[in-house]
Amino acid sequence: MSKLLTILLALSGILLTAAEFLPNLQIWSGREQTLPLTASQGWKLETEHGRLVAERRAAGPVQFSLPPLNAPETFTLTVDDRRAARVTAHPAKPLAGLAAQLNCRRKELEALGMKHVEMAATTVTAPWSEQLERIGRSSRPLRIVVFTETRDFPLKIASGWQSILLGRPQERGGLGIVCDGRERLVDVGGGIGWLLAVHTIGDRLLLLPPDFDWNDLNQVLILQKFFLQKEM
Repeated sequence: MSKLLTILLALSGILLTAAEFLPNLQIWSGREQTLPLTASQGWKLETEHGRLVAERRAAGPVQFSLPPLNAPETFTLTVDDRRAARVTAHPAKPLAGLAAQLNCRRKELEALGMKHVEMAATTVTAPWSEQLERIGRSSRPLRIVVFTETRDFPLKIASGWQSILLGRPQERGGLGIVCDGRERLVDVGGGIGWLLAVHTIGDRLLLLPPDFDWNDLNQVLILQKFFLQKEM
């Protein structure tokens, strides 16, 4: 193989790799969306098969509204004649088809499509005294989502919660973990977007910060993944 051909193949591989790592932006369908991109010449949004969905042939922000979708759909966004991002549009009710025992935040969750079912395997609740201790004594594996308020902190992480996964950093607000001697405490004021803990008996707990934003699709999708038992 000639040296020139080797170089060309290497460059092709780099270009293909770059294309695979385009940012994937999550947006709502049925709502006007403004993406964190600005065009100097124009932009267009196309389906994966090349069908034009939205465009602007002038300088300005990338702003558009898609009709309500029944399922997620991914598009390609081109800005100033360059592929800039993949855009995945989600239904207005991304929690449709899911059910849980809704002990709090019922109005918000039902607005996103979730149904209330008594004694469901997944429970949505607000914390109480020694919340993490009490949940750890449940008699069967449960999935628990905890919506917190500032007054609930600090919360103690009991020894039974062996596996702890921390969510993506937030620009402000969020949770933090404090180690006080032998104790582990969850408190506010950190940069953690959410906390997932797995108990030795199989319970899984998703702890959300007081500043959880129902209009932030990325935060709502964390809930969706947890309810669907997908990798966080």
